[in-house]
Amino acid sequence: PPLKLPGLPTNLKRLGTRAQDCVDLAKELGSQERKFRLDALRKRDQLEENGFGDQLSEMQQLISPVEKLRSAGFKIDKLFEYKDGDENVLQWCQGTVKKLVREKENSYMIVEVEWSSDCLG
Repeated sequence: PPLKLPGLPTNLKRLGTRAQDCVDLAKELGSQERKFRLDALRKRDQLEENGFGDQLSEMQQLISPVEKLRSAGFKIDKLFEYKDGDENVLQWCQGTVKKLVREKENSYMIVEVEWSSDCLG
């Protein structure tokens, strides 16, 4: 048989709208956060233009992908630094691992990489 369930009590107080000072504070904090983030992005871009840091470098794994390096076909990005006159220049190059040449357990790996033609020359 159908049951009649009780509804919400009518004698409870209801919350009203937010106070205007709370609304203003939330807007101000949101505005400050957006400004802070934009300033940080501008500063990061400025530092990169001056040669300090690199977004792609920060996205790299901290631990070498050992198992992937053992197999052919693994795509790799490497940051090279070279001198151009008196300046140090950074350039990312992309390549594909062709084979594992030598490995010393828990120490290092040497692989043969075929670098993209865009990076050579």
